Amino acid sequence: MIKGSTKKQIIISGNGSSIIELKGKEQPFKYSSTEVVALINSFYKIRFFDLPTHYNTSFSVFLNNDGSVGTRALRMMDSANTTICFSLPTYKKCVNYGKDKPYELENLVQAIFNKAAQ
Repeated sequence: MIKGSTKKQIIISGNGSSIIELKGKEQPFKYSSTEVVALINSFYKIRFFDLPTHYNTSFSVFLNNDGSVGTRALRMMDSANTTICFSLPTYKKCVNYGKDKPYELENLVQAIFNKAAQ
């Protein structure tokens, strides 16, 4: 991890087991079958499975001296980030985001962290 960054990670397995990682400390916790279904429905509601993998990249377009158009992708590696992953035996979807976060996803992540803290 890059100095100055804060990593939060949630790994949710379809079988109800999960791992929360905050500042390098992992904490396992369990979901009931009903809670897993509700969580998956929450993911579908915010279109989690359609989200891009990274939100820590800023894209721009510029004009070169020769008149051609160029593109640039700036990855902010030292920014604080959160990663949330949902996995099944044959499928895994992860989204990594920082300050340019999708707010619906951040609200869901905070609810998961709050539940794990109980």
